[in-house]
Amino acid sequence: MSPTPGGVPDFMAVSMHDVARVAGVSQRTVSNVVNNYEFVRPETRQRVLDAMARLGYVPNPASWRPSGTAVR
Repeated sequence: MSPTPGGVPDFMAVSMHDVARVAGVSQRTVSNVVNNYEFVRPETRQRVLDAMARLGYVPNPASWRPSGTAVR
């Protein structure tokens, strides 16, 4: 199996960590972009969006939970 352009093997799901590494930002910044947080610099947002497109990242809605909700 060959890796994707970002270096992730094609049999593995692309994670926020992968996007952060390719974009040169933190995972928190990727999360802020995914959640449309308004205080992300436009050039940083674009770098993250470009990395997401390059890697084929798709957010997993099943992994989202409201803040303050306990994990069991």
